[in-house]
Amino acid sequence: MGRFVTVMGRPRKDSTEPSARERIISAFWELLDEMPYPEIKVSALLRRSGVSPNTLYRHFDGYDALVETALNEALDARLASAMVSGEAWASALAPDAAARFRRVALFASDRSGILPSILKRSLKELWMKEMGLRQESLDALTALELDFMFAGVVEMLGRIGRGDLHADQSVAQRFFERPLGTGILETMRSISSSSE
Repeated sequence: MGRFVTVMGRPRKDSTEPSARERIISAFWELLDEMPYPEIKVSALLRRSGVSPNTLYRHFDGYDALVETALNEALDARLASAMVSGEAWASALAPDAAARFRRVALFASDRSGILPSILKRSLKELWMKEMGLRQESLDALTALELDFMFAGVVEMLGRIGRGDLHADQSVAQRFFERPLGTGILETMRSISSSSE
């Protein structure tokens, strides 16, 4: 006997129910919280979100696009900036920052290396965009410094996500107050000011 996936219809325009797109992204985060990234199958995502394959692919070009979208929605420019700048978190971020920070830390904690690699690239791109920098304008040593620093930030976030460090953004803020963290911030300021 075959298995059936319960598919929910589109909510009415005046409905307060989450849209199919929102349910798909929410299902991704729920599954990532429950299992390693490589074990998440599209079929589980469809069951959890209650959508059909056609609906999934109407909203996303593929599974990779869904993953990128989920990260991009959790990691807006303010959160990314605060993660790599040592800003006062409470004043810089929206009320849902703690939940979004937890999702980013969960993303970073993936042990397959796939999601941390995507996160490192995204953080670096957001920071460079914020600073008005282009990858092709960096010399090899500067590019290496940035890769090294963002790999470290992602490692810190991964340890938060795995529970090795206290699970909130205050540990990141404290990190940037320590000698290595202040050195990273100084290097980043130096890179951004040399581009002006």
